[in-house]
Amino acid sequence: MPATLERRENQSSAQRVLPKSMRAEWIALASIAAFWLTALLFVGISGDFPLNDDWIYAESVQHFLQTGEIRLLACAPACLFQILSSALVCKVFGFSNEVLRALGFFWAVVASFALYASCRLLRLQALPSALLTLCYAANPLFLCLAFSFMTDTPAIALTLAYGAFLLKALKDQKESSFMLSSLCLLAATCVRQNLGFLALVNALLLLLMWTRKRHSWTLLIGLIAAPLAVGYLADKWMLSTNDFTSLYVWYKGMVAKQISLLLHTPGRVLPTIMQIAGELLCYLGLFTLPILLCFLPVFARLFGNRSRINPAFPLVSSSLIVFSLCRFIIGEKRWMPFSQNLLRMPELGAHTILGINQMPLSNKLREALTWTSGVAGFMLGTVLLDTFAQTAVNGWRCFRSGVPGSSRRFGNLLTAVAAISIFAFQFAFTCLQSTFSDIDRYYLFPLLGCCLCLALAW
Repeated sequence: MPATLERRENQSSAQRVLPKSMRAEWIALASIAAFWLTALLFVGISGDFPLNDDWIYAESVQHFLQTGEIRLLACAPACLFQILSSALVCKVFGFSNEVLRALGFFWAVVASFALYASCRLLRLQALPSALLTLCYAANPLFLCLAFSFMTDTPAIALTLAYGAFLLKALKDQKESSFMLSSLCLLAATCVRQNLGFLALVNALLLLLMWTRKRHSWTLLIGLIAAPLAVGYLADKWMLSTNDFTSLYVWYKGMVAKQISLLLHTPGRVLPTIMQIAGELLCYLGLFTLPILLCFLPVFARLFGNRSRINPAFPLVSSSLIVFSLCRFIIGEKRWMPFSQNLLRMPELGAHTILGINQMPLSNKLREALTWTSGVAGFMLGTVLLDTFAQTAVNGWRCFRSGVPGSSRRFGNLLTAVAAISIFAFQFAFTCLQSTFSDIDRYYLFPLLGCCLCLALAW
């Protein structure tokens, strides 16, 4: 009898816990939806006119609808998926800049919910996952792009969807999830062909699976071979059809030049890469400042006896930030914002094309931004290094472990490696690209990987 009562009490307590977790899930999802509905209400998509540079891609969609021929103007992304999918929608609703902006808004919403799903798959609770998602969605750069037809929003949305399905596949070992992840990555590669190099991340995951005598043909073909092949074909297609091939050739040549310099004369390029890496950490630190505030107790223990963070991590992080800030402030006499930013309109577009005259930021504000971003970048760098180290330690323990249940632990290890590798790829590529083309909206790609790592570290 007492055992029966105990079982009933356990069942009733489980029933009480389940609705609470479901309420948190619904509150999290509703908060993300409410954010976008509010943004749509206040910003809107009305007005049949282009914004930013999206007239380039709108012209390609219109040309395809009129002639059935895909024609690209002066752009480096392949845009194939964006043009074809947008043309399909315009076949139904008619062509207008409003319809195209509605598509951009749709992709921004998809990106938000894909990021939330990824955080949940990394075992982060519902409300912190919503906080991370809203931190990304409310980013001024992302919010600006959400109400345009730029290539960034579909590329980000498809990359995050690829990541979400990949994390689910690694956790459940379901081929259907690998297949959906592959389709998302192929579509993302057909928007921006450099995303095909995420196949390197997938190759690392497959190598780790082979150590446990696991194999997935869908992962090998759909997530490694196919993205590389599609990226290669998109590159060849761009060289043969782009109206402004010289721009694309210049971009490719600059990437190849920087890689060559890094391999053959690292002493010449490495200081610049380190400076840009520190700058990027400063920006990412500012973008994720609300999340980093949640880690303040961890940093408070750095100066006590109960710190679990290796002292080398704050040292490395602070050294990189100080080196970067010194190069900007002392060497180049520049305060933040160091690159193109919403607070400082680009010289060409603002003054010569649009005729916008914007007052420069005060020195005090720029100095405050610089020091705040430096502290935030230091905190972020420390958290990331600690996350990488913890994942490496867990991986070592997992490979040494032979106890039952290690399969589940191995699945958790794979998801952690996937999140870190996606961030590492996006961070490294953005640093390389910023050596010759420092455009602020490109920071959104390493930011999505950064959010995954913070979800992992939480």
